[in-house]
Amino acid sequence: MPKLIIEKGAGQGDTFRITDHEKLSVGRDGTNDVVLSDTLVSRRHMRIERRDDGFYIRDDGSLNGVYVNGHRVKEAKVRPGDRIKVGDCLLSFLDDSERRMSGGLIGDEIAGCRILERVGRGGMGTVYKAIQLSLERPVAIKFLASELVQDPEFIDRFLNEAKAAGRLNHRNIVQVYDCGRWENLCYYTMEFMPFGNLGGLLSGGQKLPVRTVLPMMIHVANGLVYAQKKGVVHRDIKPDNLMLGFDGIVKIGDLGIAKTLADQPTVGQADGVYGSARYMAPEQARGGDIDCRVDIYAMGATFYRALTGRPVFTGESQKEILLAHIRKDPAPVRQLQPGVPEPLDAIIMRMLKKDPDDRYSSPAEFLGQLKELARHYRHKS
Repeated sequence: MPKLIIEKGAGQGDTFRITDHEKLSVGRDGTNDVVLSDTLVSRRHMRIERRDDGFYIRDDGSLNGVYVNGHRVKEAKVRPGDRIKVGDCLLSFLDDSERRMSGGLIGDEIAGCRILERVGRGGMGTVYKAIQLSLERPVAIKFLASELVQDPEFIDRFLNEAKAAGRLNHRNIVQVYDCGRWENLCYYTMEFMPFGNLGGLLSGGQKLPVRTVLPMMIHVANGLVYAQKKGVVHRDIKPDNLMLGFDGIVKIGDLGIAKTLADQPTVGQADGVYGSARYMAPEQARGGDIDCRVDIYAMGATFYRALTGRPVFTGESQKEILLAHIRKDPAPVRQLQPGVPEPLDAIIMRMLKKDPDDRYSSPAEFLGQLKELARHYRHKS
């Protein structure tokens, strides 16, 4: 009996089994079997049904489409291991025999690591927890999605950027250990973060108190200061890429699409516009040249979401959201969450300025302000 697992989005971790004679409907409306509270998901988005020769997925006339393993489909046969994207939600279609600690690659030894358990999936692939045998330490190993491995140019870029990320060594950046190919797979190994990511804490519209958010912002700013010194632009700062470790530490992860400035003040996007619509700076959305200020914008959008419980902009399509980032002014943080201190509101709203010249010129410029505000807030509390 196959199952559908919500890997990312509201209801993350929920599992829905599909019986032999069942049709499983997915959408935003409460009458669906699987309800996804995401504005990019249509009220009746898709369904999965069994036929004589297997299971099929069908788009129910959604606005933003159904993607199976990165390809938009109207109707397609699905097989165990397939990734299904609807709106900003990612689901896995799995055989019931594949569990967190069995099935798939569990138990295999790859690149000197024994794979222990599957810990999640993202837009670029599947992540496992493993043990590095030589040092007997836990690591995370990420395998790129099969459709990405088909593009030799992408693989070359990915491996080059993974090597660049591996040269970064900072307490607020997830350490990349190794990268390479194994059989028909492409992977990189990295520091294992035991408590998931910020996105998990914000699932379902949750918001966090200022006393929790301020230390997180300081950690991320520290990591971005270091990345800027090393000439690296992340390009995809968002809650899912801020990893949670011991003692409340936050680390920037998933540098797979990072760009190296290579002694130039800005870098182009000839390889394509990467990033997440809800956190993307206007100049990045336009496909223009970028620098560290796109990461500052994305950081502002991330912590706007953490404090208010909602994204800076919403919409029923990716294009609508991106156009809002380009054209609209966001509501002030304090308008949605009056308990946020005015200085913190001012910092975040400056990070979200449309024109990069109106933002902070570097993370170091606002890091001191965050630290001072944190000291004041602790004393006041």
